[in-house]
Amino acid sequence: MAVCNNCGHDNADGKVFCENCGSELGTSKILEQYSVDEPFSASTVGTTGNVENGNYNDYKTICLLAMIFGIAGFLINPLYLVSLAGIVLGIIGQINSVNYKTWAMVGWICGGVSIIVQFFFDLFCTAGIGFFC
Repeated sequence: MAVCNNCGHDNADGKVFCENCGSELGTSKILEQYSVDEPFSASTVGTTGNVENGNYNDYKTICLLAMIFGIAGFLINPLYLVSLAGIVLGIIGQINSVNYKTWAMVGWICGGVSIIVQFFFDLFCTAGIGFFC
């Protein structure tokens, strides 16, 4: 009996191709896909980011926090520190992330706009012109 290396099916002697999957007996398509020269580990599967330096973090959490802080600072003024955190984390995520740049961009844009808006609110309130003072 010849056992197929691809699917494990027992084939009759003298067969050249597997009766189950059709692959050539004596060769393995599965084993040909992997090179012995390149190590395979579970820690590198599905990773992105700066792989050359061993950094497999894609800054997803930083980009998410930047977006949350930026939007929260925009909606709930006067939160200068929250807006500033959105800006700083957004810039870090924008520079370092591969897949989550838009989250980071939302964070630093909303944080920056909220600081500008809050600055003008404070300026107008100090001058006695503000609507929300």
